[in-house]
Amino acid sequence: MQEKIKQKLHSPSGETIAETLFAMMVIVLGVLALSGSVMAASRINARVKNQDTAVIYDGSNKISNAKVTIDFGGGIKKDIEDAEVYQTVGDTAYYYIVYED
Repeated sequence: MQEKIKQKLHSPSGETIAETLFAMMVIVLGVLALSGSVMAASRINARVKNQDTAVIYDGSNKISNAKVTIDFGGGIKKDIEDAEVYQTVGDTAYYYIVYED
C-alpha cells in the first residue's frame, strides 16, 4: 500500500481533469451544505428570539404574580417575592419569570 502511494507521488503523470472536477464538486457540495445549515440555524434562532421577546412584553400571556425560588446549583438559591410569570402560546409551553432586583 505504501509502495503504491510512493509511486503515485513520484509519478510524472498528474490527476485527470475529470478527477479534479469531481473533487471540486464534492468540496462545493460540502460547503453549500454547511452554509445551508448555518442559515437554517440562524433563522431558527431569530424566530425563537422574537418569540421570547414577544412573550415577555405581551401582557396577555401573563399567568400570575408569584413567589419564586431560583436554584442556581451549588447551594446558591434566590427567593423572589413578586415575580411575574408568563407562558408561551403554541405546541410547547415555556414559562418565563420577570422580576426586578
